[in-house]
Amino acid sequence: MKFSFLLKCAVIVLCQNVFFFNNIKPVNAQISGVSDTVCRELVSAGFENVFVSEVEGTIVIGYENRRFRFEPKGCSEVMKIIDQVVKQDRDIMLIIFRNKIPLLFIEYNTLSFSNFISNKISSNEFF
Repeated sequence: MKFSFLLKCAVIVLCQNVFFFNNIKPVNAQISGVSDTVCRELVSAGFENVFVSEVEGTIVIGYENRRFRFEPKGCSEVMKIIDQVVKQDRDIMLIIFRNKIPLLFIEYNTLSFSNFISNKISSNEFF
């Protein structure tokens, strides 16, 4: 089951890369209000090539960081934006791109992240 989920995410990433390489902005006809808001907030925060999709209940978010020199700082800003927008308990998969090439996948749960930020759980419990 985990393999099929990762396969679906890989297909989404490949499709998004096709859009990026053809300079066509990706459009998801079934994007929900939360996904649309996340996308808009990330773009307004200065992130590029942002896409948001949903696979089997997991919100998949891809972006390129051109704003922060230190990639972990950019990732933490993305996670904070997501925490402000997504209020319910959801699984998130972040895909960090550099020059339209996926570099890193990060999976986490929004409730766990909120608890980590508010010091209710330790970093060992979060990861």
